[in-house]
Amino acid sequence: MNCKLLPLILWMIPALSFAEWHPLPSEGEKPAQFVEYALTRNGSFGLERDCTFGALGYRFTLGPCGAGAQFQTGGAVSDITLNALWEPLKLAARRSLWTLGVESIYHYQHYSGVYGEHDGISYLTIRRENKTGFYFELKNGLTIKNARIYALNESVQNFSTAAYVKAGKIWKNGIEVYASASSHDRFRYPLFLAPKNILGLSFAFDENGLSADGFFRPGIELEVGSTDFFAASTYINCVQLRLLGSIRL
Repeated sequence: MNCKLLPLILWMIPALSFAEWHPLPSEGEKPAQFVEYALTRNGSFGLERDCTFGALGYRFTLGPCGAGAQFQTGGAVSDITLNALWEPLKLAARRSLWTLGVESIYHYQHYSGVYGEHDGISYLTIRRENKTGFYFELKNGLTIKNARIYALNESVQNFSTAAYVKAGKIWKNGIEVYASASSHDRFRYPLFLAPKNILGLSFAFDENGLSADGFFRPGIELEVGSTDFFAASTYINCVQLRLLGSIRL
């Protein structure tokens, strides 16, 4: 056994012994359902310059489980993303709640007349949130990519790692500010070392205005994508401005 892992293992054993298993949904429990939308505009440089994309999606959560489906199209490119999440472990410590789980993502991209691409990711996830509204998410996993180039009638397959980190804060009036860095975004899955960085702001509204429990949450995001971030000098591959939102059914 690698001795460097021993302190981590010794810490995890008592920590997990205090963790509580989140029970499966009880009979008759109703899921929380959401319809999501997004309108994305690319900047004037990069591989997808001056493009506009529209997206529509649906997701639900039920107890420790959740799943979603999103569709995006624009120009000659169409995408479908499916995901499923299970967070069975919860640990309360020092005014914070830690949640551990697993997530799977499947993505398909079709570039008309050029290629079709399949992406799959399996994640281990951890989330920390406290009573002040601050939260932190970390995901790490493995990814597989299979692309078929129509003109060559050949397939190319790659295995790599995937990572995602996000931090944010939700105020009692429903305003949320967040930032994330990831090896992919919802519809773009480049090879590792090409991170996607997002800065976002959103608001939650109910019938009376701003509210943390509001059913309508519009927002705005700025995304900057880089290429060869670790291997060479940073090259900005894309800049996107995104208007998005969700409606609780």
